[in-house]
Amino acid sequence: MELSSLTIDAVRSAVQERKITATSLAEAFYTKIEKDDPKIGAYLILSKERALAKAAEVDASAAKGDKLPPLAGVPVGI
Repeated sequence: MELSSLTIDAVRSAVQERKITATSLAEAFYTKIEKDDPKIGAYLILSKERALAKAAEVDASAAKGDKLPPLAGVPVGI
């Protein structure tokens, strides 16, 4: 699954249906950030530990079958 080509809806659905985990998405995007950001300088602050903790919460909710909020599991840079 090519993560960078997925839509927000596709990511959310994949997490809700447990086809992919929010944690693996967060880890994949942090790997990409760590590789590419030194060249671009797009991020001033990263909160990897917090992002992974929130991703684990989303994964736990999905595992219980809870309905996820619209952006649950979707990596977002602000």
